[in-house]
Amino acid sequence: MSNNTLLRAINIDKSYAGVHALNQASFELRAEEVHALIGENGAGKSTLIKIITGAVLPDSGTIQLNGTTIAQNSPRVAKQLGIAAMYQQPALFPELSVAENIAIGLEESSLLSRVNWRNRKRKASELLARVGANIDPDAEAGELTLEAGGETHRLNRGDVAAILREVGHRWINSGRAHAVIYSVTEGSAGG
Repeated sequence: MSNNTLLRAINIDKSYAGVHALNQASFELRAEEVHALIGENGAGKSTLIKIITGAVLPDSGTIQLNGTTIAQNSPRVAKQLGIAAMYQQPALFPELSVAENIAIGLEESSLLSRVNWRNRKRKASELLARVGANIDPDAEAGELTLEAGGETHRLNRGDVAAILREVGHRWINSGRAHAVIYSVTEGSAGG
């Protein structure tokens, strides 16, 4: 394993009710690299992503970012370190607008903070335009198609060091495959 590794999972084990989801799984990612985790349903792809992003704790193994072991990983820790995931089913609040969903991942405020609705909508519009998504920021997220919801989910990841994207094989047709390849290569070109 090289010294310029950005993200590393080493000998990850995870079992659920005695069934091994991961058995000594290892993964290495350098800046600007793109990898595909390919396998049958139940092969452990999602489990590995969830462990790297702190959503699931491994039974054993190590996660490192820039050579430093992440001792107590959690979704909050992973996000603070710049590790993000984009799952097959975007985590959106269906009753909120697109702009509000984007703001959840990007804005930092307290309970007493006032919301600048005009600025929130402007920022959402800019981000949507930047990725070529033709989505109204005032649209209710619950009314979006899965494809549009994925674009919104992509926007609320903030500044990241590594993005782990889960795409179901049934979802990809030739047009969507091109969109996935574009979004992955666009993201990796930025470092």
